[in-house]
Amino acid sequence: LKSFDLSPKMVEIASQKVSNYSNASVSVGDAQNLPLEENSCSRYYSNLTLQLVPDHKEMLKEAFRVLKKGGVAAFSIWGREENSPMMTIPGKVFAAYKKNDGESVRSNFHLGNKHDALREEVLSYGFSTCVIWSNIMAANYTTGEEFCDIQCQIPYNKMLLESLPEDEQQKIRNELTTKGQEVLDKGNPICLEVE
Repeated sequence: LKSFDLSPKMVEIASQKVSNYSNASVSVGDAQNLPLEENSCSRYYSNLTLQLVPDHKEMLKEAFRVLKKGGVAAFSIWGREENSPMMTIPGKVFAAYKKNDGESVRSNFHLGNKHDALREEVLSYGFSTCVIWSNIMAANYTTGEEFCDIQCQIPYNKMLLESLPEDEQQKIRNELTTKGQEVLDKGNPICLEVE
């Protein structure tokens, strides 16, 4: 089992988790340019990465390049924004307080809910079949406060939060708590739709 991540810190964490497995390795690697030979893998799995890379088309080409004939590739991506309050609530709440540096940021939902176009694209790179379905990845939050606490510990959110005055930090916490609780009060999970 060979695993790759672009982040050296994530490689360090993952390496510790697989250290007891003699057939597993984790290395720094770019999904658009993997340090693997052509036709060297019988299985290829990418979890929630395709929508993040600068060029998802290059990642698809690279996956096909390293797969053996008859190999299987599996990708998961963020699905529909409207079915993903786990990501949309914090995104909207923090965006209101983030300094606008004028840089346009592509949404991580840009590939979601475009099944026909994505299927056509995948097949164009040589894959023989492409099956796409949506699934809910629910977190077991039971209160809006719990949702807020966890969101505020995510490194990027935590960094942004700590850069703000205390009154704005409290406003963000209150808004995250309230919006998370509203989802739960409707009988819905705080989730991310994946495809």
